[in-house]
Amino acid sequence: MSTVRSALCRGLLKRILPRFTWGGEPLVYIKTLRPLAHALRRKYPAAGFSVITNGSLLNADINQWLDDMGFSVGISHDGPGQHVRGPDPLDDPEKRAAILDLYRRLAPNRRVSFNAMLNRANISRAAIQQFFTDLTGDPGVMIAEGAFVDAYDPGGLALSLSSDEAHSFRRTAFQEIRQGKADRVSGARDRVASFVNSIRLQRPASSVAQKCGMDHTDSIAVDLRGNVLTCQNVSAQSTAPNGESHRIGHVSDLGSVALRTSTHWTKREDCPKCPVLHICKG
Repeated sequence: MSTVRSALCRGLLKRILPRFTWGGEPLVYIKTLRPLAHALRRKYPAAGFSVITNGSLLNADINQWLDDMGFSVGISHDGPGQHVRGPDPLDDPEKRAAILDLYRRLAPNRRVSFNAMLNRANISRAAIQQFFTDLTGDPGVMIAEGAFVDAYDPGGLALSLSSDEAHSFRRTAFQEIRQGKADRVSGARDRVASFVNSIRLQRPASSVAQKCGMDHTDSIAVDLRGNVLTCQNVSAQSTAPNGESHRIGHVSDLGSVALRTSTHWTKREDCPKCPVLHICKG
């Protein structure tokens, strides 16, 4: 915490786009998050804040603070497939009430979504969309993600489709998209729109950024110790498949930060000539 504050005071993060996101389960560290967010707000009054939470630690006080600070919130919940992810906070009356309270506070300003992932036991985006419509009573509820996890470990691979299951999923997915039953799931809506626009506007492949967005020159992932990371999904102690550390530098020396833990799609043999590059984005 003190490391990041020191960097802020010395102006080392001036090149960062003023958008700060906390992932994982940041509400575990609410005592750290509060002063950090206030310090960032003072330093960058126009900054955008967002947080991703499973909702299990929400309460009236935290909801009020998130609202007052202008946070956008993504609530991680897989709808009818939540049992695969883990315990369901909606089964607890108090947690359910807190989640719905936050939704009602932030939804009018479009600052909240439910982030639902697909898995082999949860392949229907239409069912996910209907689940959250029923939960909130809001026919315009937005569902972020709506895609499969990019599996990189045995746990993720176990939830991925087998080759035999892929055909059934494609049939279900196309049917739901054609029928407009997944029109509020970003994993379907945004990708279809992006692909259509790439054809309509004849958008060149050179305009396609990496899917995760971490190839943008103004995007950076930093932990509370000031370590610069490959992305927000890894820690400074973890190692990439190529053997390189996911700690790629420190905010005290941004000039030395170098990404050696991923390969951009432009550097792969098949990606540049792939007809669906605009959907996959590497």
